[in-house]
Amino acid sequence: MLGEMTTWKSKNGLLIVSPDRGRILQAQVGGQDAFWVNGFWRKGWNVGGDRLWVGPELSWFWKTREEVDFNRYEVQKNLDDDNWKVSHLDDKSCYVEKKINLKYQHAKGQGVRLSLERGFALSEMAAPHFARHIVYTTENKLSIREGSPGLKVDLWCITQIPAGGVVYTPYRGESSFRNYFQPITDDLWENRKAVMAFDITGKYQYKIGISPKISKGRLAYVRELGNDQYMVVYRELFSQQWRPYCDSPMDEPDSQGDVIQVYNDNGDFGGFGEFEHHSPSLTCGERNNSLTHSNVTIVGLVHKKSWNDWYRYWLVGEGD
Repeated sequence: MLGEMTTWKSKNGLLIVSPDRGRILQAQVGGQDAFWVNGFWRKGWNVGGDRLWVGPELSWFWKTREEVDFNRYEVQKNLDDDNWKVSHLDDKSCYVEKKINLKYQHAKGQGVRLSLERGFALSEMAAPHFARHIVYTTENKLSIREGSPGLKVDLWCITQIPAGGVVYTPYRGESSFRNYFQPITDDLWENRKAVMAFDITGKYQYKIGISPKISKGRLAYVRELGNDQYMVVYRELFSQQWRPYCDSPMDEPDSQGDVIQVYNDNGDFGGFGEFEHHSPSLTCGERNNSLTHSNVTIVGLVHKKSWNDWYRYWLVGEGD
């Protein structure tokens, strides 16, 4: 169940928080919803909004290492249920925590015991070139309590978004990405000089990953509203190319993982998209057994007349 909701309001918009599920369920600015929420949800994982999972996907979700087959995919129940414990909640902040056990999908008897903590807070941060906006910060903490030696874990942040827009993510050096499923077709992505753009259609399933080596730690989902405005979900995170990441495609399981990922559904799960990002990884049995990963999210409206200035300031990052 979703449990009791909390709504945080500012002069420009609102956030709907689901503390029991440990997520921001919806963000709204100018009466427009920014996230995808499953209107047909009754039970299970596919609720919508901004959630937290644990990676790598190959270890904890896929029961196969050979091919993408969602008949051999499992979302372990205690990873995405309503058992977050609320340690603090007011009209501007929320802190939740839980302890979970995960089984390793590829060796009987192996797994991890983890502690997760998550905090959301409204921010008064200024956002140039947005007409109206709302800002929230997120802090996620992962701790290994016990685990089979050598198994890796990370924080996997996932935001579900409605079809009909474009995910933009800037890069340094040469553009590159990896396919996790069937390759993305050429008509669904574009290299726009220092920024890669991926269409979210909800009609063709793809998932791509971007290395921390080239990522600038910024991404945005932009959807045209039809009234000379864009709805924008913009996020900043800390991409650390000098640290190990662990989420990678099936055919490259031991490679350096990706920090940013983009998923486009084909309609099987609801026809949404996702922009995702990972923290660096921890390894069971090593001395370092905890990490914290933070990000900032701006949800807002951008007028078409301000689009070029917004694009240069937030995505290209003039002055980087």
